[in-house]
Amino acid sequence: MFNFDEVLLSTKTCDYSCLPAVLKFHDMKKIISLERFKFNIGGYGTSTFEFLLHQNVISYCSYEYFYDKEKEHKLEVSSESLLWFVSKMNELNITSWKNEFNNYNILDGEQWEVEIKYNSTKKKAIYGSNEYPGSEPDSSGRTTEFNEFLEVIKLIIKDPSVTF
Repeated sequence: MFNFDEVLLSTKTCDYSCLPAVLKFHDMKKIISLERFKFNIGGYGTSTFEFLLHQNVISYCSYEYFYDKEKEHKLEVSSESLLWFVSKMNELNITSWKNEFNNYNILDGEQWEVEIKYNSTKKKAIYGSNEYPGSEPDSSGRTTEFNEFLEVIKLIIKDPSVTF
């Protein structure tokens, strides 16, 4: 796998004439700045959870199927927490996830979406229905990778009452 840090630290690997291409490749794969991050998850007969991180403000709420939304919660995020969140998303390689995860063998079930605007001009939209990053074909359970993603969301909002 390509290691950006090794290229920057080794003059044997790169004579610096390749640096603009390396930086461009690096920017495509890593979140450097995060302008907007939206996530929602829910499904037939279950509660729905919505999360939005815009600049340094998080808003989130959950609601039961066919019921009104509960009170929307808002909190300001410190720059340290925002950096932590970005580093966790980079560890999960979220910008490399497929755009669509679908298990067509299951009707209803759980649907989820992620929308990211990052690095000033980059956008990523991901949709899932009963399938998750790292899952085997035709499997329907949440994967370790997806559970780690959910845990990062829970940790940044610091609300132990939130369940997915």
